Amino acid sequence: MEKDYQLFVDKFKPKKTTDDCYTPPNIYDAAKSWAVKEYGWEGRTIVRPFYPGGDYENYKYPAGVVVIDNPPFSILSQIVKFYDARKIDYFLFAPTLTLFDVRNAKSHIGVGISVIYENGAKVNTSFVSSQGPTIRSAPALYQLIDKINKENTKKKTNKLPKYIYPVNVIRSADLAAFSKADVSYESRGILVSRLDSQRAYRKRIFGSGYLVPEAQAQKAQAQKAQVWELSEREKQIIDSITNAAIERG
Repeated sequence: MEKDYQLFVDKFKPKKTTDDCYTPPNIYDAAKSWAVKEYGWEGRTIVRPFYPGGDYENYKYPAGVVVIDNPPFSILSQIVKFYDARKIDYFLFAPTLTLFDVRNAKSHIGVGISVIYENGAKVNTSFVSSQGPTIRSAPALYQLIDKINKENTKKKTNKLPKYIYPVNVIRSADLAAFSKADVSYESRGILVSRLDSQRAYRKRIFGSGYLVPEAQAQKAQAQKAQVWELSEREKQIIDSITNAAIERG
């Protein structure tokens, strides 16, 4: 009887969705402090219109305001369009995997930290902004939020890629990886949803990607990991092993 009653009660509890991600205060404060310093927004009024029951379209925005908040992800493009039309600066939380879907955002900042929000929803998080280059990494922001997030969650999740893309295809996950590896990268590019080579397999780039100039992208990828080279002595050792195997037939 008690179990049946609990099931009945649970039916009326609000479901956890990414549109109701109540941001841990220390995560929000870290993102806010970074954005204010990065974009020179010191002294400007910061507002948070996305609270339960809030109406961002009818919110009273003072002159020179900056919106730094975690909005409903399902209408993020609509929100960005609203602020752009009114020339309101913004720095908004966004899901990493669909970061490039917010096409009308001025700048996409890949950070890629799986934040557990106060309603229990776990979202791999990045940001969009009204200022900055089209796509960019943000190592300092990553380090700041990652440290706090670890304190909040006491655990860390790593995900491995399923596909290997050309170096000049940059996905939001790549920007997040650059941020994590302390690699500064920014570029202009052309947004694509799939490569020509994927058409025959009916595959797409999950979350889309940008075609970017190869040189800068290659340099950033190379900086992402430490590559250990063989010395001439070690190459000679390998050659001797190979030659010995050939002589044995």
